[in-house]
Amino acid sequence: MNQFARILTFTFFISCIAMPVYAAKSGKPVSLDQAVVLVKKETGAKVLSAKEVSKEGKQYYLIKTIDNGRVRLLRIDPKTGEQY
Repeated sequence: MNQFARILTFTFFISCIAMPVYAAKSGKPVSLDQAVVLVKKETGAKVLSAKEVSKEGKQYYLIKTIDNGRVRLLRIDPKTGEQY
């Protein structure tokens, strides 16, 4: 494999791992519907499901997406709209 192909492959994998925060960093509360729209906009992925979760005293939105055959579960803070 030549040097250019190695760099391109490495860059691709790093970009997949270090994806940006999916929801807007507005710091404002968001509804479940708003969180779904933000995730679609930021990732371009198809949303498979979305629900509100309350576990161990924490509340968050759990959004399941699929993009290029890869399924992801994203947790969005309803108070800030940020992923964690």
